[in-house]
Amino acid sequence: MEQPTFEEVKSWNLGYNSQHFFSQGDYELCLKIKKVIEEGRNPKRPMPGDIVVYTCAFGHHYKNAHIEGLNHFKDCNDTFSICEQPYVPFAYISKETGEISMNTSGGAWTSAHKKDLKLIGTREKAFKDWGHCGACGGGAVTTIATVNVWRLNRRAKELRKYTEKTHKMMIVSDRGGPDPERMNYRFFGDGAAWKTQEELDEFLKRYHAYQELQYDVWPNSKKYWLFKKQYHWIYSRKQFELIKAKEEIEYMNGERPAKFIAKGTTLHCYVDRSDEVANGKR
Repeated sequence: MEQPTFEEVKSWNLGYNSQHFFSQGDYELCLKIKKVIEEGRNPKRPMPGDIVVYTCAFGHHYKNAHIEGLNHFKDCNDTFSICEQPYVPFAYISKETGEISMNTSGGAWTSAHKKDLKLIGTREKAFKDWGHCGACGGGAVTTIATVNVWRLNRRAKELRKYTEKTHKMMIVSDRGGPDPERMNYRFFGDGAAWKTQEELDEFLKRYHAYQELQYDVWPNSKKYWLFKKQYHWIYSRKQFELIKAKEEIEYMNGERPAKFIAKGTTLHCYVDRSDEVANGKR
């Protein structure tokens, strides 16, 4: 692969250049880190800096999890330390071995054995190291290298089609009856509340909710997987009326006419905003 030019690598470091001036030495450092990382990739073994597309047992999905390195604890042979949501990792080249090592912040952290990681491709990824000014504010240079991408899925097989990759997870708690301290609402979810079982059932039906019966973390609560919502603004009443779906109400700073159409695992919400055109707001 042809190495990037000075100007190309400089374009990866515009913020750094505005503060510290991107130098020839910085350029050579970026190329060296990129070379060591890419030459150190192994299709049969995860390496520090590789990406993991990780789905945890609970259903959370992380498409950019980061392999920090091999665990060196007792009885941890061939297990790797993985950060679910990392910052851009710092990459260091050992003066003794010439090998690359990583240091990142973020979380949460987990470990995995190499036999549980399946290679699914490659992808470009950013790495940092301190530039010619050393450790200081804005003093890290960025390089981009191609690394291997692995898959790790800890979700139970019967539940693998219900994850945050395709659905929205919602935990709904039941207070057992109207709560006077909370305007007589009984059920509470993520950014939503309902006063009656009928209201909640209507919501769950609209979002094609699936209840995960295996959930038993919080008492008096249930775990649902909902279709993800995607909004579409319609500024013509005529165009809105052509959409073949029942007209309903969507609450957006008041009531607005809306139509809902489910496709795949997405709930498309078409909102009539033609009144804004009529009122000269748009």
